[in-house]
Parts: sequence; C-alpha cells; structure tokens
Amino acid sequence: MPPSETKPATSRGGVTQNVQATVPDPNYRPPESSQRTLLTDSEEESIFKTLFWTGCWDADINSISQPMCGPKRRALVIAVSYGVRSPPSPLTGTFLDAYKIIRLLVSKFGYLNEDICVLADVEDEVGRQNPRRSPDQRNIAEDYRFLFFAGHGYRRTEQLPSSIYEGIMPSDTSFKSFITCEDCACGVADGVSVFQSQKGKVIPHPATIIWGYRINEILASSLADGANLTVVFDVSATIIQANFLLID
Repeated sequence: MPPSETKPATSRGGVTQNVQATVPDPNYRPPESSQRTLLTDSEEESIFKTLFWTGCWDADINSISQPMCGPKRRALVIAVSYGVRSPPSPLTGTFLDAYKIIRLLVSKFGYLNEDICVLADVEDEVGRQNPRRSPDQRNIAEDYRFLFFAGHGYRRTEQLPSSIYEGIMPSDTSFKSFITCEDCACGVADGVSVFQSQKGKVIPHPATIIWGYRINEILASSLADGANLTVVFDVSATIIQANFLLID
C-alpha cells in the first residue's frame, strides 16, 4: 500500500486535528457511522492505478484447470483505455468504472482481494504495461463467477448472407484497410464498423476481435452445472446471449 499523506490541520470543536488520507485497502469495510472523505474521479482513478501496479487484484484465475463448483467466488475485471493509439479512439473513465465495480464487489458482495483478477492497460511512468496483466486475447480467464468489461464493443454486419456479429476489442486489436467493391458479398454493411485513421478508413481485423460466440464458449465451458454467473459489459454491443448462459 502506498505511504499515507497528511493533509493540513483542521479544527473541529475547538480541537486541532491532522487529517490523514490513505489509499484504501480493497478489503476494508468502514463502519456505517464513520465519516467518509469524498474523492474526485481523478483521485479515485489514481488510486486504482497505484493499487494495480503494487500487485492488488492479482488472483491467478488461469491456474484453475477444473470448472469451479464450490462456494469460492472469483471475479475478472477488465478495463481497456487503449492509451494514445488510434484507432480505436482512447476511452476515459474505464479505470474509474473498474475501480467502482471492485469496491462494489468488496463492500456489498463479500469478495476478497484474492478473489479478484484485474486486467488493464495501465502504463507506468515510462509508458510500460505489465504484459501478464494486459487485457489482450491471451489473458482471458476461463474460470470465474463475475465478469466486467469496460472498453470498446464492435458490431459487424455482413451483407450476404445477412448476419450481425458482435464482440469486444481487447488492447491488442489490430486493423486493416477498409476496401469496398461493387456487389461485394463479404463487405461491411454497417458504417459504424469503419474507423478513420491516418492511413484512411480501416476496420478491425476479425481475428483480433473476441466475438460474442467465443465469449459464450469460454464462459459456458468453465461454468459448473447450477452455478450462477454475472456478466457486465460496458460497451455498445449486446455480446452475450441470455438464452445460452445463466446471467443473474
């Protein structure tokens, strides 16, 4: 945990006190009667980054080889900001959303620090990321009870046959040139799927998108019979089919 920071002295009831601000323990539950210091969004995001880089929420979910059927709860929280790359456009607030979800899991649903794994493209002071905790395709876990993803969603509409595909864009999504041709049977019909770059119009390479059907396969294959799974996607796409998974 980062060192405490002492703020200027304040006076309460004629008694001068020093107010100490600390980075909160993710597992700490303050008494209901205690007074809370409201932090700004920027301060909370800074706390998230600090805790992330000091090793918090580093549950090794991928080490579990068998579907989980006991009472143990595990959560995977993914936050992708996409940094300064373009496309796609960088997102602000994904780290803050992830931090609020973590606090909710701990304070309301009894999760512990060791129950939570966080993948995020948080950079250190020299712009490096932790490859083991980067929200890319290879780090998608296969055994958890709660999944949260904050980042870009993606929808692709094929003309012939008429089909809609939806998925999420991990941090290592790559792009290729968007080329149209007359009466193209494999062209993208949905203009929202096209991104603008310095090289012109581009679309995500299909192999680097984590498609909805693949997410369904991963979640369903690792979920024991009768187990509950909660999935929250903060994206602009449907992604999960409720008739395929039990989502509460």
